[in-house]
Amino acid sequence: MNLYIRYFRFVFYSSLLLFIGCLPKPNISPWILSDIQSLDVNIANTKDWLKESMSNQKDLNRVYKSQLPRYRESDFRVYTKLESI
Repeated sequence: MNLYIRYFRFVFYSSLLLFIGCLPKPNISPWILSDIQSLDVNIANTKDWLKESMSNQKDLNRVYKSQLPRYRESDFRVYTKLESI
């Protein structure tokens, strides 16, 4: 019985380490600030990215709303998932 518990623990912990090692790592890099101008550039880049993302989101919402009635008729499961978003 004790051998089975040790074997189970070994398999459990080794598979846990395997799965933790395979998790995706976030792609976040810190800002390297050498002076006030580099801070201004990073802030401006972030604002531009945010503006572009919001513009893309508006376009996607427009397409999403136009396709929603079609999914209501053809595939109600997809419709319910889209409605919950």
